[in-house]
Order: sequence, then structure tokens, then C-alpha cells
Amino acid sequence: MPPKKQPAIEEIDDIKRSLDFLSEEITAVRLQQKAILELVVEVQLQNQEKDKRLAFLKNRVADLEQYTRMNDVIVTGLKIKPWSYARAATVTTDHDREPGESVSDSVEQQVAAFLQSKGIKLDCNAIEACHPLPQRNRAQQSHPSSEVCPIPAFESLIELS
Repeated sequence: MPPKKQPAIEEIDDIKRSLDFLSEEITAVRLQQKAILELVVEVQLQNQEKDKRLAFLKNRVADLEQYTRMNDVIVTGLKIKPWSYARAATVTTDHDREPGESVSDSVEQQVAAFLQSKGIKLDCNAIEACHPLPQRNRAQQSHPSSEVCPIPAFESLIELS
């Protein structure tokens, strides 16, 4: 029986070495896990900062869009016949125009002419853009359309008919 005790002591030594090795491995894994958790916390903080920055920038863009709307003038009671690209390319002289059609080629010029007919002087170069507003109800199509013109000189709503 004594020979059996020696293999048991060797087995115990092997088990101790294995436990020491596994303990070192677990310690290394814990250190890696701690480092990863610190990185996760850092990334979460950066993400929160970026979310705050994104919200700030969205609000800033909304403010800037609202600021640009301050210059918009809505003109109602205006009949505009916009030129399509095909018609603009085919019409070469004033004789090619349809009867009753405005001589002005651009919507901006038509709006400026309309305002001048109402006694409002306006330089066409002051108009940044001009476009018709969609009609709220299809039954209102017999009524003239509304035009939006961002004009830096005006800061109010003009309603003419």
C-alpha cells in the first residue's frame, strides 16, 4: 500500500499546479474584464456627449431654419403660370406665347410685377427664391395660388388680392 501513497502525493502536486495555473488565468481574465469595463464606461460617456452635441446641433439647425423663414413673404391672389422646361425650350419669341400669358419668364419676375402693380416697389435681385404653396383643398383650384418669396427686405406677411 505504501507505493499507492506516492502517486497520490504526485497527483496532489499536479492538482495544486493546475489550480495555481487556473488561478493565474482567472486573475488575468479578471484584469482584462476590468479594462474592458472601463473602456465601455468611457465609450458610454463619449456617446452621451455626442448625443448632447447632436441635440444641440439639431436645435441650432431648427433655429437657423426659423431665422430664414423670418424673411418669407406670402403673396396671395396671384395667378402664376410657371414655365415648364419643355415650353421654355420651345418658345423663342413673344409671338409663340399663349394669349393672356404673362410676358415675364420667371415666377420671381411675375411676383415683382404683381407687387409693383399694387404700389410695392421691389428689386427682383432681392428675391432669393419664389415658389407656389400647395393648395389645401382641391376645390379651391379656381382661386389664385399663393407664392412664398424669401425677401431679405421684408419681414412681414403681405396679403393681396
